[in-house]
Order: sequence, then C-alpha cells, then structure tokens
Amino acid sequence: MNNQKYRYEIKGMSCAACVSHVEYGARRALDRLMSEHEYKTVTVSLLTSSMIIEIDGEALQRIGKEAIDQEICSSIEAAGYGACPIAKGQMHSAKNEDEKTKQKKQEMRKNWISWSVSAAITLALMVVSMGHMIGIVLIENELISAIVQLLLTLPVLYLNRRYFIGGFRALFHLSPNMDSLVAIGSGASMLYSLILVVGMAAGYGSHHLYFESAAMIVTLVTLGKNMEKGARFKASAAIQTLASMLPKTAIIVQDGQHKEIDIAQIKVGDVMLCRQGDLIAADGVILSGACSVDESTLTGESVPADKKAGDRVHAACTMVEGSVTVQVDRVGEGTTLSHILALLEDAAAGRAPVARLADKISRFFVPAVLLISMLTFVFWMIFSQNLADSLTFAISVLVISCPCALGLATPTAIMVATGRGATMGVLFKSAEALEKLQGVKTVYIDKTGTLTKGSFEVTDCLPSPTCKERFGAQAEEKMIGYASAVEANSTHPLSRAVCRFADRAQVKVMDSADYRSVIGQGVMATVNSNICLVGKVSLMKENGIDEQGLLWYGEIQKKWETEGKTVVCIAFDGQVMGAIALSDSVREDSLFAVERLKKMKIEPVMLTGDNPTVAAATAASVNIDTYFASLLPTDKENIVASMSRRGAVAMVGDGINDAPALARADVGLAIGAGTDIAIDCADVVLTKSTLQSVADAISLSRHTLKIIRQNLFWALFYNSICIPLAAGVLHPVGIHLNPMIASAAMSLSSVCVVFNSLRLRRISLGDQNKEKIRKQQNEQDQLIQKPIEKEIFEMNQNEKEYVLSIKGMMCKHCVAHVQRALEAVEGVLSVQVSLEKANATVKVQEHVSKQTLIDAVRAQDYECE
Repeated sequence: MNNQKYRYEIKGMSCAACVSHVEYGARRALDRLMSEHEYKTVTVSLLTSSMIIEIDGEALQRIGKEAIDQEICSSIEAAGYGACPIAKGQMHSAKNEDEKTKQKKQEMRKNWISWSVSAAITLALMVVSMGHMIGIVLIENELISAIVQLLLTLPVLYLNRRYFIGGFRALFHLSPNMDSLVAIGSGASMLYSLILVVGMAAGYGSHHLYFESAAMIVTLVTLGKNMEKGARFKASAAIQTLASMLPKTAIIVQDGQHKEIDIAQIKVGDVMLCRQGDLIAADGVILSGACSVDESTLTGESVPADKKAGDRVHAACTMVEGSVTVQVDRVGEGTTLSHILALLEDAAAGRAPVARLADKISRFFVPAVLLISMLTFVFWMIFSQNLADSLTFAISVLVISCPCALGLATPTAIMVATGRGATMGVLFKSAEALEKLQGVKTVYIDKTGTLTKGSFEVTDCLPSPTCKERFGAQAEEKMIGYASAVEANSTHPLSRAVCRFADRAQVKVMDSADYRSVIGQGVMATVNSNICLVGKVSLMKENGIDEQGLLWYGEIQKKWETEGKTVVCIAFDGQVMGAIALSDSVREDSLFAVERLKKMKIEPVMLTGDNPTVAAATAASVNIDTYFASLLPTDKENIVASMSRRGAVAMVGDGINDAPALARADVGLAIGAGTDIAIDCADVVLTKSTLQSVADAISLSRHTLKIIRQNLFWALFYNSICIPLAAGVLHPVGIHLNPMIASAAMSLSSVCVVFNSLRLRRISLGDQNKEKIRKQQNEQDQLIQKPIEKEIFEMNQNEKEYVLSIKGMMCKHCVAHVQRALEAVEGVLSVQVSLEKANATVKVQEHVSKQTLIDAVRAQDYECE
C-alpha cells in the first residue's frame, strides 16, 4: 500500500527551536503508535506554520487516521503549541487562505503596535537613566529617578513577555536558544536593578542601575522578529495568489445548450466551451476545434502553443486564439495547477531550518553562564560567608553576560547588509536567505525572462530573389510592409514583434482586409487587392505559393533554426516575398553576469521549457556549459531538489512555472520584472531585473557572514574576559569589576559590533568592473544597426507624397491595375489606392515627379490628374 501524506496546522512557533520541539513531539507520538520505519518523514515548516507527516499505508489502515491525529495533537499541545489536522483540499481553498491572511495581518498589526509602544517607552527610559551624560537631568532625586525607571521598564517587559515565557520554556526542555539569552539577560538586569532600588530605599546608597538594558534588549529583538514574520507572511501569500488564478465560472455544453456554472461544480466528464480570451477552468482533452493557448503559467515560454483535437489543455492557461470544446478529466486537486501548489507546500515544509551560529553558541553559552553564576555564589558564600557580596558577584556574572553584543552580532550585520542590498537592487526577504546564499555553489537560471528578455524581437529579414527582382532596392521595406499589414490584425507575440520592428523601421502599415488566422499555421489577409500570407510552409503550400520560392525559404529556415530562431515565411500575390527570423533576445548583461559567477567559483546552469535547439543556442551565447531543455515545472523542481542534496544551490527565475523550483532551492531569487507568484516564492527579489544582481547578492552574503563571525568573536571575547572579572577572580588582589566598569565594557562591546557591521556599507563586492561592462555594452549597441533601419531613415529625409485624383475605376480589379502601375515606377516607396475616394496616395523619392505618376496611370486607360 502506498505511503500517505497528511498536513497539520501548527500554532505558536516563533523560531527554529520551536520547530525542533514540534518535530520532537510528533515523533514521540508516532513512536508510541508504530515502529520507526512505518512513518517515513516528519517535516515542520516555520514558513507556512504547518507540519507534514508521511505514514506507511498499512500502518495507517491498522491504527486509523483519527487515532493518529489525536495522539499527535496531544503530544504537540503538551509541548506548549497548538496543532490540528488539515483536511485534503482545505490548504488550497481560496476562502480558507483569505481567512488565514486576515488573521495573520491582524496579528502582525498588533505586534507592530506593541513594538511601537515599547520603543517609545524605552526611549523615554534612556533619557531618564542616561540623560545626565549629555546634560539632560529630568529628575534630581536618585531614588525617585530609580522608581521612575522601574515603572517605565515594567510595561516594556510585560509587552514582550513572550521572550520570558518561550526562553524559560526552552531552558526547561534543555534546549536554550536566543530567546533564552534575551530572557536571562533582560531578567538579570531587571532583578539586579530591582534589588539595588530596594537597597536605595533602605538607605544603602545609590548604585548604577540596568533598567535601560533590560528594556533595550527585548525592544531591539522584537524589531527583528517582526521583520522576519513579515517576510514569512509575504512568502506564504503565494499559495493564495495561485489559488485565485482560476476563473470563477466556466461554460458547460449540455444537450447542445451553453450553461455557465461555478467552477466548483465542474465534474470529470463535463464538456467545456473555451473561447478566445478565456481562462481555462480545468484540465482536459480537446474534442473539437483548434486554438492557440498561452501556457506560460506552466511552461514559462512566451510563444502560445497550437492545440487541436486530441491535445491536452490545462487549468489557468489563457486562450489566445480560436475556440474549442474540452472534455474535463481533472478537477480540483487533480489539476496541474493544484499539483504546483502542492509542490510549493512540500518544498517549503521540507526546507531544513538554518542552524544559526548564535543559536549554536547559546546552546552552550547559557548553561555555562548559569553554572558559573551558581558556582560564584557558592564559592563566595563558603569563603566570605557574606550573603550580600556573594549575591552581588553571582548577579554581576549574569549582568555582565547580558547578550547585548551577542544579540547584536547577527541583526546589526544583517540590517546593514539588507540596506546595502536595497541600494543595489537586491531585496532579501529574510535574514535566513542572506545567511544561506553565501554557501551556494551552483546557480540554476531560467532562460525565458531571466537570461533572456522574455519577448520576441525580429533578428533577421531577408527578401527573396523574386522580391528583389520585383522591387529592387525597396525589396526589404516592401516585404516588411506587407507582413506588418497582415500581422497588425493579430495579438500573437510573434505578430506584435513584427509590427514593433516595422514601426522602428518607420514602415507605414498598409490597409488590409479579410483577415483570417489559421491555427497552428499562420495568418492571411488581403493587401492591395492581393492575398498576403505570413506563417509556416504548410500554409504556403495550401494556398499554392510557388515551389521555387519555397525551396529558397527552406534553405534559409534550416540555417536560422540551427541558431535557435523562429522563422516565418511571407508570401504575396502567389510568390514568396522573403523570410523573417525572430528570437527571444538575451539580456544585455547576461554574458557578463555568467562570467562573474564563474570567477566566484559558482557554476551557472540553465533550465528551460524550450526545445533543445533554442536552449543550445542561448546557452552558447552566454557561455553556459550545462543546460537542461524541454522541462516542465516539476522537472525543474526535481533537478533542483536532487542537486541540493550535494550542496547549497540557488534558483533564479521570473515565471509561475519557476515557483516550485524557487521554493525548493536553498535560496530562490526572482527577477523583479517577473510574476507576482515567482516573487512571492523567492527568498530574494532582484528589483533591477538584471543577472548582475545575482552575483551582487552572493558577494554581499559572503561578506555579511564574515562580519557576523567577527562580531560573534568580539562578543565572546568580551564575555570570556569580563565574566571572570565579574565573578571576582581578581578580587583578592583588589581588582574587581564594579558596575560602572561593567557598564562601560558592555557598551564598548556593543559599539565594536555595530561599527564592525557598518563596514559593510563600504566593502567592495567585486563589482568595480560594472562601469567597464556598461561601456562595452553601449559600444556594442551602437554597432548593432539593422540595414533596413538605416536605409529607410535615409529615404525619409528625401521623400515626398502625392495624392492623385483618378477617374474610371469601377471595381477592385481596377484598383489592382492602378496599384501595379504605380508600384512599377522606379522610386515609388508606397501606394494606397482608394476606390471609394477615387484617388491614390503615393510616397516617392524626391527625384520622382508627379507627371511621371500621372502618365503611368493614364497608360492603363484611366483619367488622372
């Protein structure tokens, strides 16, 4: 029997330690019910606040799902967290996601309000306690000042009580974390200061207090926690966005009638009608008709796929052209889109929590500090038998070991690094992403929209020998003019590319009529009274285009397709006019970015859903040695998953089809111009939409981790020196650490950490050659000029236009005679003949006279003036 996966919603997790507690609780519950080999995996995700367990089917049948749910939920609740099973389909319900989103937004809003209040009170506390250092003395009486500090500290600690609850709970479970350090440091400062206030009230004199330290620690840590929660919320929002991509209704064909129903009512076996512009509501097979479908949702490729009877279509894809009937065979969770949603969930949950260096240190640091403090108290009670001194030494150890520097070591470096990254167009969604990126050895890069611009452009135009013989020097312009006249009627990406090219070349679009699209073959229309065709060879053959011209086109097509280009044929009046090649052009900086990654000892690998020929051409153009072609989203995700087992990998993409791979990778980087889904699933967003930012991000991550390690060293160095002094090691020789020195030492350690982190603003990231790269690219752009653009530009400087009044035209045949007569005149650039207006508008080179045109028309037995 197959293994079964089940999901649980987990409440109350806030850090990696929580993840391990929940996983430990679930494993204990499963161990009580079955043998270890009967449950395959237990993965807990802090990102989605969920847990996935995989159980052997036979064990599930023997024990029962309800019994397993009850045992797991009870065990997790006993550890202090909430757990409840998620029914299949519930996770991907748009309504359910909306409700969860509202709850998370409300929780985040409350957290930020609480932090704002804490920050305001802490600022006031700092002024009261340390204002005298800058000449601000608000309260003269020291006892009253101490009581005011106490009253200001209490609400800050209450607002941030979760650190004390979670930190001491982690200690109780023998797994201390950063919350434990915060709780002990802040609590020790508070307790010590409170004892001193009581002593001051009893008349034992004034002392330096640490209330501001107690408040500042929890306030700064809360700021970082809120920022991380915001990043996790945005990342998990991808699921809701994907779920909302389906249409709300669909048209079902029943007994020859069309009926619009809610998408939830679609059943397997229903027949849907899908028309141009529609979003497909479910997966199925085409029964009748033909169409072009934009499948970029699944494949990421910009060229619509041609479909006919027997072909499959998928939910959330868009009908570009045509109309078809589709028999539904997959609905709900069975659709390809839902499968992508499931991949996102699994990838997020399967990502192992990062073992932060500071947490590893705290695992030993906190117990060590507690032990030293206890031993200090016992030691001085035995040797001095003075309770006050013993207590002072013991609490001094806790105060001096307050994790200010240790707590600032990571967040300050990360805050500076994220600020530096933002100025370079690199947005890190979380500190986890910044930490992980430095270890990446392989970067997987999507082709379309990432390495390339994601939109087709004309790369080559070549008129046929027949066209050159007929139109001479104007052959290329004529060919583009006829092609754009037909393509102007279509919204197909290739058609738009041809029209953009004609516009840049300043070719005036001629009028066309009787436009028709032949799905999968091309388009046709009447231009200047003759049929003009643009498309594949099959369309040309069906319409009797001359064989000799098609043989010429076949040779050109073969050559250009080996270069990874899409080629279309243009025919007019029964003859081949020429060929146009189009390609998804490579981004200007892709080659330089790839070379820079290689210099950083990082291997770039290209992933694409395009065919191997196009993939090979693109990879060669940017000097990428390894690539994978003809991939679906699941293929990309599988490749990334398999390679991540060998070492840290990053994925760079821009489309919905990249989302599973972005989520599965150790670090996902999304091009800022990409889809919202890709951006939501990624850990890093490249707002400049340039691959240079990938190298920037990795370099910044490497320098940041170096700074963090330095910060931790200085923090530990400070503690290793000051804790023995606080414990009174040198007290017998008259050297001891009084509160003033302790305060100065603590401040100095924090200042060192902050200033060391600020160095990230000035550190070179190895991007000093960017200006040189930009200069080289500008020079290349100036050299790449289309001959047609130059030729037409020169013509436009010396051209003129005549409007001829023509009498005697009775029908379209007459229009065609006049058109041909005028076009045959040497130096004529374009002709527009109107039967209704009884005139002709003619653009000519400057040397052509109006009389020459009149004579040409009169030679066809029409009156002209």
